[in-house]
Amino acid sequence: MKRCRLTRFNIFFVWVTLLIGTYTLCGKWIQNLIGNSNKNVKDTIHLVAVSCGRPNYQGVRLSSWSKTKRERFKYKLYQANYDEYLPPSLVKDWKKWYKPCGSFRLFLPMILKDVTDAAIYTDSDVVFLKPIDQLWQQFASFNERQVASISPTAGHPLRGSRYNENFISHSSGLFQVNTGIMMMNFTRMLNSKWRVFYDEKDETAEAERMTYGVELLLKYYEKYKDKAEHDQKLLNIMYHYNPDLLRQLSCSWNFKNNFCSDENNVCSDAESLEGASAVHGITSAFFGDVNPTFRALYEAFLKFDMLEGDPHELLQTFKSQLLSKAQGTYCAEKSDVISRPLARSVKNLMTSTMNK
Repeated sequence: MKRCRLTRFNIFFVWVTLLIGTYTLCGKWIQNLIGNSNKNVKDTIHLVAVSCGRPNYQGVRLSSWSKTKRERFKYKLYQANYDEYLPPSLVKDWKKWYKPCGSFRLFLPMILKDVTDAAIYTDSDVVFLKPIDQLWQQFASFNERQVASISPTAGHPLRGSRYNENFISHSSGLFQVNTGIMMMNFTRMLNSKWRVFYDEKDETAEAERMTYGVELLLKYYEKYKDKAEHDQKLLNIMYHYNPDLLRQLSCSWNFKNNFCSDENNVCSDAESLEGASAVHGITSAFFGDVNPTFRALYEAFLKFDMLEGDPHELLQTFKSQLLSKAQGTYCAEKSDVISRPLARSVKNLMTSTMNK
């Protein structure tokens, strides 16, 4: 089996008092996913999450991980300091905008510009089913203009006017983004000239251009704050006027609950033989009863000992949870979208372990 060349794995948590989601980022699991850490290689995967937790919320605390686990990768905590970037009158509103501290991901290019050229941002309610280096390698597919890659929130083209600032134009049709997972090239984001909103119907109109930063964010915020009830919609509007800067990421890397609820909205890429690459538990799908299949996946990872556990146990626990909690539901009937890639990852891990 060909090993992954990537051996360093950096994780940046911005004011993480609690890691709400479950990540395959420790123990034998991550060691086998990213290769032998004793080799000299040039690449480092950078993963960043923003989260404001509350006491005793369901999740995984960094402090609860054993010393052995924490030695498998490097991580650093950053404080979500809104006062450093915003006028005092906006700090309170932005901090609670949509979800506590969620809007702070808008400031990541400025915060991490001297740390790394690029990073994968992920919400804390995400489980990776495939090695994350497969996603990291997609940075090489960016064209010379693209600064980020984000997946569509729907599995099909949307209907509407291309002049509607809520939609982004793409060769496949109009779409909106879900920012649960974003590939972000900070250097390009900060150096590119972003168009400021303008009258697109006026063919003679020329857009003002600005570099990415607080001034640009506030320009868009002041104009569209009544329509952008959260930062995801603000980014959607910003990319509406700058579609050439955005690369559309496959929905398989952001397989959400609404892709597994009914036949009206499906992710075709995940429905293929490759299956879902990363599962995003929106609407508290990992914790509540909204989607028993997603909760079964979360609980399988929660119960799995990533340091000493047999990877086969992870797959079997997921299947067992499906039978006991999700049988007869729509998503359970198509759960192979999740179990197929998980089974392949488990098989690859076992093969890699035996070949050592």
